[in-house]
Amino acid sequence: RLTMVCSRLIHAHQLQTIVSLAAAGAGIGLVPDSYRTAFLEVVIYRRVKALDVRMDMELIWRPDAESPVLSAFLTAVLQQVAATSRSRRLP
Repeated sequence: RLTMVCSRLIHAHQLQTIVSLAAAGAGIGLVPDSYRTAFLEVVIYRRVKALDVRMDMELIWRPDAESPVLSAFLTAVLQQVAATSRSRRLP
């Protein structure tokens, strides 16, 4: 069991900043699992198994993009989001 006392809270928007602060000894941070293998090896990454976190994601593409692949991808993502949203609301 981990017990900590927080003397100050730093909110950082950039994930690399969070990792860098932890590497500098400024505390701990929560980052997505994708950072586990992609960044600094001077910090320890531990998976938090019982943490159910929803994360905001953004889709971006060029405004002049006209592609059947893009259209199919957007359709698939929106269908998955709708299905996930419905399943989270069920008792």
